[in-house]
Amino acid sequence: MNSNEPVKIFLTQMTQAMPQMKEDSVSAAVFLQKGNLKSAMQKLHPVIANLQSLMEGVKIIMSAGIVDFNSVSVNGKTFAQSRDAIAVFLKQLSLHIKGSKYVELADSLEYELPPILSEWELIIRELQNKCG
Repeated sequence: MNSNEPVKIFLTQMTQAMPQMKEDSVSAAVFLQKGNLKSAMQKLHPVIANLQSLMEGVKIIMSAGIVDFNSVSVNGKTFAQSRDAIAVFLKQLSLHIKGSKYVELADSLEYELPPILSEWELIIRELQNKCG
């Protein structure tokens, strides 16, 4: 296994997970808007797990030195800024859940997360190109 193989595997997994993450985040938002907290959380838990996996994968990619996360950009943001956007989103999500702020949680899932995920789809494609 070459040194980029774990990165390639991770990028493939994230590519496959993105459409479901988008769908589940919107579904969770709809369930929240309808007051169905249980179903919303069932949809939300895999999204959170995948976002956490993405953050762990970013650490692997950074340590592999495949790309300089501070200089390469997509849509005018560096990869580091995009990574930070996920970290901030996860913190907000946690605060909304702990504070039972379900309207804010639904809004975050419906309006904030999809652009972050779309941005990461582009980043993942760029990283796949760099890995060969």
